[in-house]
Amino acid sequence: MISAILRAVSSAVHVLGFKGGTALTKPAQKSPPPKRLKDCIWVNKEDRCTALFWGEKQMPQGFIGEEFTDHLKDAIGKPGDMQDWELVLVLDSFGGDARRAQYTMYLLDKVRQEGGRITVIVEGKACSVASLLAVAGDKGSRYLLNEGYIGTHGNVPDSTHPFGGELAVETNQWQTETFSHFTGQPETETSQWVPSQTMRIFRNDEAVHCGLVDAVGIPQKYEKLMLLKDGDSLEKE
Repeated sequence: MISAILRAVSSAVHVLGFKGGTALTKPAQKSPPPKRLKDCIWVNKEDRCTALFWGEKQMPQGFIGEEFTDHLKDAIGKPGDMQDWELVLVLDSFGGDARRAQYTMYLLDKVRQEGGRITVIVEGKACSVASLLAVAGDKGSRYLLNEGYIGTHGNVPDSTHPFGGELAVETNQWQTETFSHFTGQPETETSQWVPSQTMRIFRNDEAVHCGLVDAVGIPQKYEKLMLLKDGDSLEKE
């Protein structure tokens, strides 16, 4: 009889999680790791954050084209999904298609309209039209990693040039206005950032001073995010 009682008590202790008269608290569950939606898109539900990495690994020279905007639309998701979420763009790009950059601006505006936040991290470089994406983050959330740079570049307003003519003039004006809008600099200043023959390079303090980025380096909370680019050891979706 005593043996049966002892067995019953032992079983109850095991089931209820008691040891030494104290209830054992359930071990804290680890937060689910960020999951890979695509090779360059990671979703972290705990931090309510979606990150899109775009560089040489995704396209030669990190080209901003149709593939980029398709991935951006996937990162944004359905209308309303960005409410209270943060979209982080990590860029390392020499530039791309101006029309796709304009479409990107439209998509980023939708994120803001849906209550989302936009952070941009320039890792390496953001040149030509990619420089416009670099400045399009929320004020206070645009970062340049050490040794990185912003390179602004316009188009040749010459009808004999393959990318010249009236379209070049319109694109240069759009860039001038966009830089002015996001940096707070007058258009008389930002028009000087869009030379037709050469690229103007902005590094570190100069990039901050001109309003192209808000800080050199990234806050600690993004350091782990930057380790996700390869992501081989993290759980995939």
